[in-house]
Amino acid sequence: MTTPSHVAVGLLITKYFVDHGWLPDTTITPYLLGIAFANIPDIDGLASLRRIYNHHNALKHVSHYPANWCIVFGLVAILALPFHIRFFYAYLGLATLNVFLHFILDTFSIYHGIAWLGPWQQKKYSFIRMLPIVPSDTHEWVHWYMKHWVLYLEIALWIVTLMVLLEHGW
Repeated sequence: MTTPSHVAVGLLITKYFVDHGWLPDTTITPYLLGIAFANIPDIDGLASLRRIYNHHNALKHVSHYPANWCIVFGLVAILALPFHIRFFYAYLGLATLNVFLHFILDTFSIYHGIAWLGPWQQKKYSFIRMLPIVPSDTHEWVHWYMKHWVLYLEIALWIVTLMVLLEHGW
């Protein structure tokens, strides 16, 4: 999925946390953090800006292995125990949920999917059939993407997000 879809999911999940009183609603900070958490697995894309369609191959997929994030979140949770930081575990829950929803959305990728068992197994899993070719550049990836039904799924997600946010006076 694309960055706007990850942003949409980050906003929806954050709105859910705020509406239930798990996070403060007095600032925009929870929403900005929700968006950041929803996109953080794509940090590896910064290493390959010229070939962003292929960023999952950069840095040996370090940020796209769910096991790595389990270790990170587990260590952060343990190290934060003595500090009793207000809302910390709510933000950690927001981060964990958004990162793993990122992986679920990326499993709808038209170009590879996610190595759910990485780093131990490199096989990538996708809910949909892969492209018949590997795009040679970003232009070609966009060309294939514009013809794929996943684009319409993403547009529906964006519309739902806008409707939810506008309905709640955002």
